[in-house]
Amino acid sequence: MMCKDVVIVGAGAAGLAAGLQLKRYGRDVMVLEAAHIGGLLHNANLVENYLGTGKAVGGVELAERMARQADEVGLEIRGEEVLEVKLGDDGWQVCSGAGEYKASAVVVASGTVAKGLEGVVVEDEVSEWVRYEVVELGDVSGGLIAIVGAGDAAFDYALNLAGRDNRVVIMNRGSEVRALRLLVERVGEDERIEYREGAAVKAVRVGKAKHVLVEWECGSEVGREEFDYVLGAIGREARLEFLAERWHSAGIDDETAGLFMAGDVVNGRYRQAAIAVGDGLRTAMKVQEFLQERRI
Repeated sequence: MMCKDVVIVGAGAAGLAAGLQLKRYGRDVMVLEAAHIGGLLHNANLVENYLGTGKAVGGVELAERMARQADEVGLEIRGEEVLEVKLGDDGWQVCSGAGEYKASAVVVASGTVAKGLEGVVVEDEVSEWVRYEVVELGDVSGGLIAIVGAGDAAFDYALNLAGRDNRVVIMNRGSEVRALRLLVERVGEDERIEYREGAAVKAVRVGKAKHVLVEWECGSEVGREEFDYVLGAIGREARLEFLAERWHSAGIDDETAGLFMAGDVVNGRYRQAAIAVGDGLRTAMKVQEFLQERRI
């Protein structure tokens, strides 16, 4: 079993920031990430509030910059999915699909997963065309896409997809829009995007002309329309399934035992790259203090 000072779960902004800082302390640190280095930045159309970039920068571009910086300092990142993190008699054990690792401390920076379409009938046959991350539609262009939701993610996803020559319909089951006014204004100016208020999606079934048939209700009106894809954007929740039940509540860690959490996994709706980076740095400093106190 490979032994490390620290194992970090997740290579998003928080995990990378923690890893870089721990490298500065001279710690033997490893990051495990099953998906994209940069995390949810791959979903972001533009990042406009990250200081030092000089201008708005695409989420993918910012993620790539972070990945290059991590590579330049020699931060070890392995493309492995973490299946279990548990506390043993002599430290933490991190089990992935490729092996097992022992660590004196673990940083959980695993981020969030999208919520499914609650209350919507989704036929099994259309699961391939119902997605919850816009990065999964990265090569789609010239399509007609329904987005279910009315928050920042829904509007940002719409701008992202429209920028790649897709037509987009945002379906909001209510009348409240929870997105930034700036995003709402941009969507309103883009003729490739249609916003529908009070359109409650009820079912997603197999289509005929296109991949999926969306059934929705608006008051007494019932609509049926075919789309190439449906993209759910109704919220996210902490990704903690690899931890024992005692740590499943967001914000609950066990720093006295060497378990630390950073970034979106504990920050609730405050999902911003700049916040995650600062959180990752602070967590790394706390980890260093923990290791020093135990003379590790």
